[in-house]
Amino acid sequence: MRPAPANTSNSKSVSQIIGKAMRRAGLQRTAHRLRHWYGTTLLDDGADLRVVQELLRHASLSTTQIYTKVPDGRRRTAVKALDPWRAIA
Repeated sequence: MRPAPANTSNSKSVSQIIGKAMRRAGLQRTAHRLRHWYGTTLLDDGADLRVVQELLRHASLSTTQIYTKVPDGRRRTAVKALDPWRAIA
């Protein structure tokens, strides 16, 4: 992960604040899980993987791929869109 800009709370305290808020709401989730949800939702809503990488502040695209999941519906849609009669070069 890239270093945080100056004048920001450190990531551990932000994580703790989010964790406490989630527990008060009765959710068994963590700030880290929220990052996974955020990245996956952006991707599922059509954001480019490189855009998601920037928003998650990952230096490596491979890290972003770990944080995101491709839902079954998107895989099925991609397969349905494939033209089986397209010439193979």
